[in-house]
Amino acid sequence: MNVGEKIGYYAKQKKVTLRRLASESGINYNTLYAIVSRNSNRVSDENIKSIAKVLGIPAEDLETDTPLREVAELSDAELKLSATINSIVGLSTGKDKEDKLYLINSFLEAQSALISDCYNAMKR
Repeated sequence: MNVGEKIGYYAKQKKVTLRRLASESGINYNTLYAIVSRNSNRVSDENIKSIAKVLGIPAEDLETDTPLREVAELSDAELKLSATINSIVGLSTGKDKEDKLYLINSFLEAQSALISDCYNAMKR
């Protein structure tokens, strides 16, 4: 899945129109429309970061070469979690950002362990 396809996919999932995405990211609408409609991979790093910020996703989600089926398998909960983490961390800098990432990672590890314990208990 290329960058243009991913932008279109995430915009649709987040219910963000291309006009709104263009306006909030500071990218010309015609440029954004061309990227999405032509399924382009030729997008500057600056534009990818701006688009990702508006969509509430990590820029890496637009940059990596992820197959469509893997992106489509993300649940709404995973998309919301990703957006929440990105908005929390995105507003931070330096030591504060590192602290928030550490806390989020600790929480996710604890949650994963709890889910695993519950799953194992249900198997008995």
